[in-house]
Amino acid sequence: MKINPALKEELKRYLRNRLQSSNKRVVITSPYLMGDQDLRKIQEKFPFLREAKIITEVDKSLIGGFIIKFGSKMIDLSLRSELQSLKQRIYGIT
Repeated sequence: MKINPALKEELKRYLRNRLQSSNKRVVITSPYLMGDQDLRKIQEKFPFLREAKIITEVDKSLIGGFIIKFGSKMIDLSLRSELQSLKQRIYGIT
């Protein structure tokens, strides 16, 4: 079965646009509800966030810090992950 070239191009364009829009969406998770001032400080440290649509989430188990998720990447700057890393180094637990 041969695919109509116009339809194929339309599908490529649609998928490219979806990929670009999903890459501009960023989720920031913190143990408390972040205000505008908090988000501005994070954007100063991570300039790529200035052009992104930021969605905030709350996860009290993080204890402190935050996690940034964008595309298939994640930057974990939470106290929970730091404590887990410390525990692994001390006890050799994986």
